[in-house]
Amino acid sequence: MNTSPLMLNDDLKNLVYQSISDAASLDTFSHTELDPLHWCSPEGKMLRSAIVYAVAGNHTDPAVTDCAAAVHLIHSASLILDDIHDSDTVRHLKPSCWVITGTNQAMNLGNFLFTSALKLLMNTQTDAQTRLSLVSKAVECIGHMIEGQMMDLHFSDSNRSSDYYMRCIRGKTGALFGLSYILPAILMGVEPTIRKTATEHFTDLGSAYQLSDDIIDMEGRKETRQKNSDILRGRCTIASCVPFVNEGLPTVINFMDEYLRTINQKALELPVIVQELSSEFNAMFLNRSSDRFYKL
Repeated sequence: MNTSPLMLNDDLKNLVYQSISDAASLDTFSHTELDPLHWCSPEGKMLRSAIVYAVAGNHTDPAVTDCAAAVHLIHSASLILDDIHDSDTVRHLKPSCWVITGTNQAMNLGNFLFTSALKLLMNTQTDAQTRLSLVSKAVECIGHMIEGQMMDLHFSDSNRSSDYYMRCIRGKTGALFGLSYILPAILMGVEPTIRKTATEHFTDLGSAYQLSDDIIDMEGRKETRQKNSDILRGRCTIASCVPFVNEGLPTVINFMDEYLRTINQKALELPVIVQELSSEFNAMFLNRSSDRFYKL
């Protein structure tokens, strides 16, 4: 049995989905292809929601579940919109939302899920100031994600630096990992200075997650994708950046290793729960890689 805190069990998934159902249902489109709940079902590890529960250490507080649900709604919305931008026709081995509903309705669904996440946080069972803080951080995160996606689409020969790439993925991927930490940290009353530093750390971990995803793409191990599909489509991927475009996979692996070492060093100054989750992330990165990758 997998006991990793980065994977939700079925009971917690059901709690999250109940919270989502309360916030994101549309009676007009219930049980149709335009039903928002159809596009945010609790599939896979639900990694970001798992971070919320792990940081909170409390699986019974409804406010924690609402935060986990809000993170999942934001993630689901981003996947719908990403598939439009990337022209990806398959998601989780099923047709992407825009393929089923058309581009315009898929955009509507993605936007609706974003607003549903904010509504959920606005109405969660805590005091008014805490609710305001939760919503503020979620709005900030969504803004960073959109900016990162804009940078991805704007990627061109004039901005192929690794710095541009890291800023891009920090927004489009890292920001939601940071939100997954800071929402429960706010609920738990974590001291603001620690909260800020730890949020940056989880944003770094999210960026590393995207880096590992790009490496998988370079290896040709993405389901339904050919090898180097992101490069062929001209997307903002590490392999298309200077100096990696001419150096190949080994140089990218070394870059990933060094980035992870830096992240792990910073984690030593953070609370125990953050260190424990960082170790879980390292184990996950090792598991995602082929045998010869990562020297940690």
